[in-house]
Amino acid sequence: MSNEVNRVPFEVSGLLDSVELMTVCSSLRMRCDESGTPVEVDGKPEICPCRIMASYEDGTLTFSVRKLGWFISARIDEVMEVLVEAGKASKGSNRED
Repeated sequence: MSNEVNRVPFEVSGLLDSVELMTVCSSLRMRCDESGTPVEVDGKPEICPCRIMASYEDGTLTFSVRKLGWFISARIDEVMEVLVEAGKASKGSNRED
């Protein structure tokens, strides 16, 4: 893995501002009850190659794990909000500050 953020050509992504990072991720399967509430984890975490892509034009952050056949996207503004709050929490500050 290069751990370097690279631009993805428009011809590949279809977006003008797409970037990617090839890295590794940890995946763990969980079991849920009928309502979708997690009740237990299944097995041990599996380390897999992972591709993280982001685009402001598209408004998404995407994780793809080919080995597991997973493709997960989230709104980039919501992901950034969570990261900002995590940074504040690590410093012991409150949102109201």
